[in-house]
Amino acid sequence: MSGVWTYRKIQESRSVQLSEDVAPRAFSYAELEQATSGFKALGRGAFGTVFKGILAEGQKVIAVKRLDKELVEGETEFQTEIKIIGRKHHRNLVRLIGYCLDGSRRLLVYEYMTNGSLAGILFTPEKQPMWEERCGFARDIARGLLYLHDECETQIIHCDIKPQNILMDDQFCAKISDFGMAKLLKKDQTRTYTGIRGTRGYILC
Repeated sequence: MSGVWTYRKIQESRSVQLSEDVAPRAFSYAELEQATSGFKALGRGAFGTVFKGILAEGQKVIAVKRLDKELVEGETEFQTEIKIIGRKHHRNLVRLIGYCLDGSRRLLVYEYMTNGSLAGILFTPEKQPMWEERCGFARDIARGLLYLHDECETQIIHCDIKPQNILMDDQFCAKISDFGMAKLLKKDQTRTYTGIRGTRGYILC
């Protein structure tokens, strides 16, 4: 099975390549080890473990994802995240702050999202949001998708939109995260075909 998406053409775009002018900061492994107090786990995803950390300068709180070096998918996610989201800045996308490339080690550094995932809110009985709040979350996600599909210079299909990949900041603003399965549309490309990917039960966006 495969899917097809069609979009209107947007203004001329530049290809995004992993090079010295990539916006995210390059961290050393030692920096991130210190920031996370020796990598104390916060949670685990499909391709790696997530840690909470604090950068020495400015006391900025961060989330660090250490990708499983045994998995080919981990390397793919690392490359995809940097190329796709490294230069993108939108209030409804989780910001990629930096990365670490140290031998076989691959780590991604993000802004820390205080209120966890949308899944943690929707599926926890005592946290059930009102319908007005749910509509607000939906609007946030829609704004993020509109930016990815139509407004940024290179159109992006996320391919794995689900509550677990929507994170909430301290103001409960919903932000799209986890671009490891995303697809970039080439310059002047208006449609793309892809095999089934993402999580069963959710529409690929």
